[in-house]
Amino acid sequence: MATISTGRFEDRAKWYVILVDLVVMNIVFWALHLLRIYIGKPDLSNHMLTLNLILDATLLFSFGRRKMPFYVRGARPEAVVMNVFNATLAFSAYSVLAIVVIKLGISSSRFLLFFFAMVLVALEFVHIYARHFVREYRLSGGDRFEVVFIGSSDAIKDLNKYLSSDLTVGARVVGYFNDSEDEELSQTCVYLGTCSEAIPYMETSRPSQAFFGLPHE
Repeated sequence: MATISTGRFEDRAKWYVILVDLVVMNIVFWALHLLRIYIGKPDLSNHMLTLNLILDATLLFSFGRRKMPFYVRGARPEAVVMNVFNATLAFSAYSVLAIVVIKLGISSSRFLLFFFAMVLVALEFVHIYARHFVREYRLSGGDRFEVVFIGSSDAIKDLNKYLSSDLTVGARVVGYFNDSEDEELSQTCVYLGTCSEAIPYMETSRPSQAFFGLPHE
């Protein structure tokens, strides 16, 4: 079943989680830096604050330009994992490129490699937990949206079963319009009237989404 996104709550959730990503990345960065000092390793660079700002900017760019599956209705866990992996890979590449371009002296490439690996693991946990939080939020009734069907095709029936059975999607199926009542669909979905009555209904009730399943003709 295709994923569904309504775009309101999702936009806010994306940037909340990216801010958490930013905080986590900074914690990892400075923790590793302090650990090096504690065990007697030399400083990586005389410009650690500059390096930190580069990492902040490249992380915001790498994650901010991507769609985040953790909030997408119906997205699988593996989609979340792969998205974070790809975004972190881009973050690593942009960071290294910026370091090279501005000629920021880094005495240990091993530190950066370990840092990016730790960030990847940490952000995977952040996004998996975010997906769990969003699902629980929708189960409790948050971020719900109303759906109306127009037509009674097999695709509409399958979509009705999907939206009605998976509460984590957050959909409330109001009913369906069709030129005649479909007995099978009416068992689980309210018949609202003929197709000609759909537009006046939506002008007054304004459901969040309408799905069409009418014959081509």
